[in-house]
Amino acid sequence: MLERVSRELGAIFAGRDDRVIVMLRLREPKCFDADSLAWLARLRESYDSELELLLLLARSDGSDEPARLEPAAIEPIGLPLAAEVAQGSELGEQGPILLSTWSLCDGTRPWPPRFLDALLDPRSLGWLLPYRHDVSIERMAHDARLDACNLQRTVLDLGAGRVPSARLAQCVRTVLSELGSGWERPAGIAFDLACAGTFEASSQADDYGWHVDATEAVLDEVANAVMMRRIAAYTRSPMSLSTKL
Repeated sequence: MLERVSRELGAIFAGRDDRVIVMLRLREPKCFDADSLAWLARLRESYDSELELLLLLARSDGSDEPARLEPAAIEPIGLPLAAEVAQGSELGEQGPILLSTWSLCDGTRPWPPRFLDALLDPRSLGWLLPYRHDVSIERMAHDARLDACNLQRTVLDLGAGRVPSARLAQCVRTVLSELGSGWERPAGIAFDLACAGTFEASSQADDYGWHVDATEAVLDEVANAVMMRRIAAYTRSPMSLSTKL
């Protein structure tokens, strides 16, 4: 599975696949059970035509090690995983920018613990760029010293800004409208998959302890944006109407 997902990510990075990468960050692995993992697997299947959905294992307690899930709980479902493997700092015009890297991982192969190890690893590797609502994506990439090649392997990290769940879907709409359809653009977004009690007190969580409605609302926004992008590309095609029909 790891090799297949790696090929699919490579196609997205190269512009051969128009889907968007969406990473759901997990900060509290203790909140997971079989039902919640099955829910995530259903999400991945439901949105497969528009999204490449990955579970992002966050670095735990500020350490270099990502949060860990028991392989036995993951492997029967086949949920693809990525892990934050390093964190560096770039000095931008608005102050220091914490730029993380991520790498694919699975339950049988350990993920690279450091960025230099990740560079030498054959698995897919990308960047996590903290999202700032007050500047353009172009400016964010410039401040983080990300060139066009690296930007294509970058995921905008909405979780870094601690966007409240009530505003997350609106924030995603803003981000997607700026992403456009150009090749030199970020490959997707990442946001926190919140346990009950980690968002504002007024939020409601289901029996699994996850904010299902907020998560699915965001995924709907991204999937709709991909569909609209496809429709726009189709209607702008120079092919004649008779050829299309």
